[in-house]
Amino acid sequence: MCPAQVKFPESYTAYAFIKPGGKLERITVPWRFPEDGEIVVKVLACGRLLTMCVLRDGGYAEYVTLRSEAVVAVPRDMDPAEAAPMLCAGITTFNALRNMDVSPPDYVAVQGIG
Repeated sequence: MCPAQVKFPESYTAYAFIKPGGKLERITVPWRFPEDGEIVVKVLACGRLLTMCVLRDGGYAEYVTLRSEAVVAVPRDMDPAEAAPMLCAGITTFNALRNMDVSPPDYVAVQGIG
């Protein structure tokens, strides 16, 4: 359940092609509240990652609903350049190591990170 102080729209405006080959039409979409294990994140910045918009809806949304285990809080005062390696490359490597049967003093090789 969303905290009472957080105000979300009841609906939002989107544009969609309703019929193949048809005109782009303005539509109203009801807001989907998060389910168990999901959180709502306000997007503060968005890059130009067009594949995200093609593979998943909402690539340029103001708010997105994400699985809570897929989100990491980054301190406001942290430089984005310092945080970047922790994201895709860092989490991918961390998850791979976490799910392998390795422990100190084992050695692993990580290829192609970043």
